[in-house]
Amino acid sequence: MGCCRSRNHHAADEARTTSRLSRSSSKESRNIVKFDEEDICQARGSERPSIDRDSNSNVECLVLEMLDAIRKLTESIEEPPPCLKRLHEIAETENGWLDIVLACVKMIPLENDLGPAVISILLEECSLAPKDTMYSLLSYLGLTSEETSNSPETKISNTSTAQRNIAIVLGRLAEKLAGHQSVWLMREEVLQFLLSKLTLKEHPSVVLFSIITLEKFAKTNENKEKIKSTKISEQLVKLEKTWLNSHNVVEHQAGFCAQWCLDNSFPLKDRPYSYENSNLDGINAMLNVNDVSTYLKISPHGLEARSDACSFESVRSTYSVTSGTWYYEVILLTSGIMQIGWATKESKFLSHEGYGIGDDCHSIAFDGCRQLLWFEAESHPVSCTKWKPDDVLGMLLNIEEDKVVFYLNGEAIERYFPAKDRGAFFAAASFMSFQHCKFNFGAEPFK
Repeated sequence: MGCCRSRNHHAADEARTTSRLSRSSSKESRNIVKFDEEDICQARGSERPSIDRDSNSNVECLVLEMLDAIRKLTESIEEPPPCLKRLHEIAETENGWLDIVLACVKMIPLENDLGPAVISILLEECSLAPKDTMYSLLSYLGLTSEETSNSPETKISNTSTAQRNIAIVLGRLAEKLAGHQSVWLMREEVLQFLLSKLTLKEHPSVVLFSIITLEKFAKTNENKEKIKSTKISEQLVKLEKTWLNSHNVVEHQAGFCAQWCLDNSFPLKDRPYSYENSNLDGINAMLNVNDVSTYLKISPHGLEARSDACSFESVRSTYSVTSGTWYYEVILLTSGIMQIGWATKESKFLSHEGYGIGDDCHSIAFDGCRQLLWFEAESHPVSCTKWKPDDVLGMLLNIEEDKVVFYLNGEAIERYFPAKDRGAFFAAASFMSFQHCKFNFGAEPFK
């Protein structure tokens, strides 16, 4: 049950006949934690109160509260979190949207595992600001030809944290805007800001999200051609060569995304595609590129997966088992929300509805971020430490004994799981935004 973010496109009259919360107590809809604007308005009463704009410090506190609230959006809930409702109110006031975005840039910590997802969620939940407000944002961030005259308190510091968060904000806006609006947003100052971060001297997290944002801008053809006219491919090649095999998990992610962009968005002349040079010797199972949701990124050797989409992306492996005892391992490169385990072909990938592994009777999954086991769309708390980057997660399935065992760094979490007569099982996983891990199906010694 992933915290995916997606807009509800049902007609208004149909929506009024259904539960106003897109997450309800029914298993058919409870996997979504997207709240529509009307949901939030109804939750605070039919008469919208007249409010004064909150101080910047209060907005900043509410943004930090969202970091904790997102971990709790897994159970049946009656209404959106109070901090989200309040931020939605503030966003509708004069300058409120701008205050929220600047608070995200300033306050979301670099090291928080869910920080990037929280920025995406808040920008998704709040109505898109008019163009003049977005221009004011760019001016505050120094991304226009002229900056606004503002007080020292509202100036954004030139830290790695702020730079990383700015890149995330720009990437989410690039996704929400289309066509000419996206071209307007990717003005020369924005493009040069992002390109200037593609160096080994920058913090790897700043580099990572700058790459991701450039990729999102490139989904508009005019932007793509403009980006390709720069030296971005040469910059990405340097990052790929230096960081792709790095033991630093963030550097590796940046190297992976550099390689992905070179293969899919910004190819370099005479550079072969990565899959052409991949050594698959000894690999008998991998992630299945033909059994994956739309936006999941899979490495050329099929043993690595990453999601940068605002949806809950899933994948199954190429090899299935129907009897016996089987085991595989995952090395975590990020520590956010993922559901990793086992699934049959009957388990459906409904990314934008929030369905993933563990959200039906045909799969079971472990989520060490929220410390939950998932089966039949029900979450079951487990006693374990929260997972973190570089942790090793082992998945054992004993079909004859109807049990699964998840090992987090060797610590066993066992559960009854009626696997017999359910069909063939595949290793499988679902990923929230900006999550990434490596899989080992036995090609290398288990840890």
